[in-house]
Amino acid sequence: MLDNKSLCNESNPPVGHQEFGSLIANCGVTVNNPHLAVGVSGGADSMALCILAARWARLNSVLVTALIVDHGLRVSSAYEATVVASWLERLAIPFEILTIKQPKPTTGIQEKARRWRFLAFDNWCRSNSVDVVLLGHTLDDQIETLFMRINADTGPDGLSGMLSYTRVRGLIVARPLLSITKKRLIATCNHHNQKWINDPSNLDGRFTRVFWRNLQPKVEQVGLASQSIERFSRIMTSLRGIIDHHCRDFIKYSGGVSSLGLIWFEASDFNKLPPYFAELMIGRILRSIGGASKPIKKRRIGKLCKNLTDKPSLSETLGGCIVQKSEKGSILIYREYAKCPAPIVCLSGETFRWDNRFEITLSGDQNAIIEALGHHGWCQVIEDTKCFEHFAMLKKIPFKARLALPVIRHLDGGLSIPHFTGVHVAKRCAVSRELVAEFRPDADWVRELIA
Repeated sequence: MLDNKSLCNESNPPVGHQEFGSLIANCGVTVNNPHLAVGVSGGADSMALCILAARWARLNSVLVTALIVDHGLRVSSAYEATVVASWLERLAIPFEILTIKQPKPTTGIQEKARRWRFLAFDNWCRSNSVDVVLLGHTLDDQIETLFMRINADTGPDGLSGMLSYTRVRGLIVARPLLSITKKRLIATCNHHNQKWINDPSNLDGRFTRVFWRNLQPKVEQVGLASQSIERFSRIMTSLRGIIDHHCRDFIKYSGGVSSLGLIWFEASDFNKLPPYFAELMIGRILRSIGGASKPIKKRRIGKLCKNLTDKPSLSETLGGCIVQKSEKGSILIYREYAKCPAPIVCLSGETFRWDNRFEITLSGDQNAIIEALGHHGWCQVIEDTKCFEHFAMLKKIPFKARLALPVIRHLDGGLSIPHFTGVHVAKRCAVSRELVAEFRPDADWVRELIA
């Protein structure tokens, strides 16, 4: 399991501190981020990243905490976590061991492990006011990802591969090593006399990623070198940014984004868009409004776009959203109440992400239950004449859109409407200042348009 094979030579030099400074700057991390988390599995990639990040952080007065996840999927996982912890202790790098207690899955093991690991990172970062986590994905990982996405016909978004900077559930994920090969990171570990752990699942041909990994040498033999694939990924990433830019310009010109989590635009303008671009834009909007973690199937998006173009009016659901087209010619997209999460307890002083759409902050000295307004909650609002008469915000949006807004449910059954950042309400309105809800989708271009 432990290894320190020598791969340090002229063709695979270790990553130096100056080079790493450029790499981390290129993925959007600056000294303005006072505290960084680093995901550390114990493999050569993450150990090299942790060593380099810790040195960079010390030179720039930035705190770094290594996060070790004990996923419990192997008998040796707890032991491996303690071994990695001992290495970090020797390196004087602060660390936390995050233990996942989930029944071992029988299918989709690697996918579930990745999801659990990220949720563990997300929970720790939120509890410790950290907004950036560094991950040690390499050029080798990027190539495997691109092979898988080409095979899945994912389109330009998928063909950009993993992004060096992105947001997932509000947390910034930075991958500074996407242009660096695994061999160079092994050389980096050797340069620092650092051992690492080899994960046996990386050799298990039953996993899809391992299948594509084993094909990579054969692909290079026919002339598709890793540098060419990396260049292709960078071009697709640029294209993805251009598409985001045009989506932003279209919504800014034809409609807008509400602080209550709605997007609208004119059908006449939408009908003028090239069909393929229209599908890409609708897919992006649905993910931002519905908070989906995965892309929606292209076939379903294509069918929705065709209906939006052909039908004079409609109301359909897709991706956890309701899409409405009125006979007056406007298109409105908002969250579907039936897909909202179950009620959740919010601790006083805590900030957490609700429904992967709103950043919720609860002040005061009492905990509360946060839930979607729903039909029962709306009936309570109606009965509160003072709130109903003055809370113009609720009356201006469609009934079904109101149902999906977050509210406070008190232990005595009472209900309070939160203060939505950017929304102006009447002074006499019964708005809770103890709960602040800010619409914060992952997509930067949508954030820029929030009114």
